[in-house]
Amino acid sequence: MFTFAAERLPQVAPSVLGLHAYVYEPALQLDTREQPGHRQYAAWLEQIGPVVETTPESDPNRGYKAELKAWDLGGLLLIDARIPPLAYRRTIRHCRSDGLDHWVLTASRSSGPTVLSLVCLNQPFAGRWAAEEAVHLCVPRDFLRPAALSIDALNGAIVDSPLGRLLAEFLLNLAARMSELEPADYPGVRSSIRAMIEGCMVPTRLGLASDLQPVQATILERARRLVQQRLGSPTLGVDELCRDLAVSRSRLYRLFEPLGGVVHYIRYRRLLDAHIALADAENRRSIVAIAAERGFIDPAEFSRAFKREFGYRPSDARASTDVLPARPRSSAKTLTALLYNLR
Repeated sequence: MFTFAAERLPQVAPSVLGLHAYVYEPALQLDTREQPGHRQYAAWLEQIGPVVETTPESDPNRGYKAELKAWDLGGLLLIDARIPPLAYRRTIRHCRSDGLDHWVLTASRSSGPTVLSLVCLNQPFAGRWAAEEAVHLCVPRDFLRPAALSIDALNGAIVDSPLGRLLAEFLLNLAARMSELEPADYPGVRSSIRAMIEGCMVPTRLGLASDLQPVQATILERARRLVQQRLGSPTLGVDELCRDLAVSRSRLYRLFEPLGGVVHYIRYRRLLDAHIALADAENRRSIVAIAAERGFIDPAEFSRAFKREFGYRPSDARASTDVLPARPRSSAKTLTALLYNLR
């Protein structure tokens, strides 16, 4: 059903330069037509089911002819997909359970013009898919830290501009040529992708991003990264962030004001991290231990804060681990596993 290959396969015809031409296989290939009709949709669902819910428009028992290729570019994931029409949604429970924080840029083409759209996996979304051709680029936040707030401002948007269409065409053309590129080319590909995203998307500043100078946006992203790295540190707080970022308390407060304040942000990220651990079916540590690792020493206070934030108790989050498929192990050979392993 799946093909994984790192070796290169010689073609019959030599290249124009007189050298041997090669086809470099993607990290993952899927063609559901290799499965019996009643198994085709299940084969597709195994790839992406833990991340989004999908509902095909036609009866999946009669067949679901989907194709995809995925290339791991070393910190970026490029996906070329051909799938029948379906509805999709990523719920708040998905977001809380897996903690994914990547952007997904989608270049799609049907009977009309090429379209570029963007969603962030740290927030719920829903829609209908009917494009004839689509390429998805999955981008971790760390890849574009200085531009993160500008890109966040476009979450859920269709970038309907000449630059947006230029980026969409770039992604579609890149996917079409990936079989000609070897792994040694990937650093150059990543640099080209970064330049194209920054050149085509960052100038389109909306919302919060327009209110922050580039230096302020960079400091805020550094602060958010520090918070994420130190969620288990008992010393994490305003003083520590001010010291490590070399900013005053008043400046730090101003930067975090749109996010509800420094203390609120740290508390929320700790609660979200605890939720991810509780929703992990393989993590059987006690609720008290999971809370204490994230700075919540008083179990009663942790339970109250958790319920205020999410609307249900920590024990409910643990009891509902059977609602979503388990997060694949890092060695699993699926599209979802490749997405989880992005750094």
